[in-house]
Amino acid sequence: MRHYHNRGYPIGREVYPQISKILAPEYGEMPAEVVEKIIARNFGEDVSPEDLEFSIGNFLKAVAPIAGALAPIAGTVIGTAVGGPLVGAALGQLGSMAGRAIAPGKPAPPGAMPPTPAGQMMPAGGGSPSAAQLLQMLSRPEVFQALMAMIMGGAGSPNMMVGSTSVPSAAVANTIAALANQAAAEYNAVAPGGEAVPRYLLDERGEFLCDPAVPEQRAAVLVRRFNEAARQEYWARDEDYDDYDVEEDLEADMYDEMDLIDAYSEDWED
Repeated sequence: MRHYHNRGYPIGREVYPQISKILAPEYGEMPAEVVEKIIARNFGEDVSPEDLEFSIGNFLKAVAPIAGALAPIAGTVIGTAVGGPLVGAALGQLGSMAGRAIAPGKPAPPGAMPPTPAGQMMPAGGGSPSAAQLLQMLSRPEVFQALMAMIMGGAGSPNMMVGSTSVPSAAVANTIAALANQAAAEYNAVAPGGEAVPRYLLDERGEFLCDPAVPEQRAAVLVRRFNEAARQEYWARDEDYDDYDVEEDLEADMYDEMDLIDAYSEDWED
């Protein structure tokens, strides 16, 4: 690995320490300009490296207390239910699924996947332990870093440190998928029946936006719904800022007028 800092170059990990955590290690030792080009290639010219560095740092600071607060909640939900045969089996399945994602084709060790009792996915009337685990996991800074690394493609870090253990970034995404599927199954087992046809799958005329029998198409429709909501919120905030600027200008004009009045008053008194 070449060490550019010995030649007087500002290197990536010194200028962009947060971004360097989601890049493959060699990029942190390269000139900061290389990191800037990677950011431009993956995020476009509208996202500056400085903004991304600031955003990552702020996000990691924000999620740290959330992850700590969720830990006892997830532990309580799982601990309450783990006495039953089902949740232990479900968590064993998740571990095996994640293991197969890391090393596809290798069978799980004997006894790693106790059989789940038929028709019993979780304690009757209880919440979803997998949903609690998923929420806690999504608030972990390592998960955010792993997903950001995947956005970077080949330049992203292939592994993340979880405690003292190196974990492939792709394994994080696979575990999220396993937990999400298990949470949905647990919830559907106890949730009351909803709409026959969920409204988010329909357009304004009541026609399907996708083939409702294909999970990937349903997911794509929901992602579009989230993106539309995000755009609406963005423009709403932008309008609020514009209103604030107008109010600020009016306030400045008012003070200017008051200064003029005071000046004329002084002249009149003189």
